[in-house]
Amino acid sequence: MHTIQIFLNNKTPREKILLATASALCILFVMIDFVYLPLVEKYTALSSLYQHTFVEFTQSQDSINHSKQRSKDKIIKLESNLEKERHLYTQLLNEIHTLQGESQDNYALMKNIIKFVETQPLTLSSIKPHHATQSLQIKGAGGFSDIISLLTFIESDPYLSIDYLAFAHTPNQIDFELLLLNEHLELPQKYKQ
Repeated sequence: MHTIQIFLNNKTPREKILLATASALCILFVMIDFVYLPLVEKYTALSSLYQHTFVEFTQSQDSINHSKQRSKDKIIKLESNLEKERHLYTQLLNEIHTLQGESQDNYALMKNIIKFVETQPLTLSSIKPHHATQSLQIKGAGGFSDIISLLTFIESDPYLSIDYLAFAHTPNQIDFELLLLNEHLELPQKYKQ
């Protein structure tokens, strides 16, 4: 410290001002070069990183929102399809319950056909079920319009179909032979498909 005082005492005021200015400029240069510029570089790098991260975040947020919207649309569509399927299933169950209330076996169908024939001037000579083929064989005789009435009655049941029909003419009436397929008994298999 003593040497600095001796050194400054030998200098003129103008030299002292110049020396102080040079010292201040050196200190300022060191501060700018070693403190301020690294801070500016770090700030620029951090700002650039922030901008890049913000852009990435915005894009990923848009992608997430788009994926969420697509998932939501798919869920709504699936719920709609599920509601339609549930409605169809309910209708199907109602139809099955309705059909289960109706006659489904060959013996019950025989009873219904006999009741119908009793109201018509028809004669049944034979009516027998064939369990292996789920069919019903009917033989009888009657007038043309009465046989048409019987056929209309049989065809009114959506689960009965005429597989075989034969006629033979006799002097007073027409003999007939029918083979009916009973599809009532096939209902459970149809609805499983």
